[in-house]
Amino acid sequence: MTNRRSGTCLDISRTSATSQNVYHYVDNGEDDKKWRLDDAGGGYYLIVNMLRGQALTAAKDGGREVYHLPKDGSDWQLWSLVYAGGGYHRILNKQTGRALDVDSSSSYVRNYPDNGNTDKHWSLAGCLP
Repeated sequence: MTNRRSGTCLDISRTSATSQNVYHYVDNGEDDKKWRLDDAGGGYYLIVNMLRGQALTAAKDGGREVYHLPKDGSDWQLWSLVYAGGGYHRILNKQTGRALDVDSSSSYVRNYPDNGNTDKHWSLAGCLP
């Protein structure tokens, strides 16, 4: 999954088994940057990392952080895809209603209010297996 503004992929730490943060980083073809969409019904998906098998999860304390955590099927892990044009989608969390976003001041991926900016547009092709 590649971000429109940054050109970087949704990523997790390959070397740390304890880090749960989600980042955006240059695509190198490794499994830490590959994700699959598991249909959860009702127009929602679990977004699962191919390296760890964990699901993309919005911070359960209502913060802006995004993690990869063991799958539990909660609304914090359910995401809808809204077509944004040009082959890109906005990815919205069911619980928060906010969009997956690249933080321009860091390498983190965040969950921010959807304002339509291209930092919230993702290609589903770039890094999916």
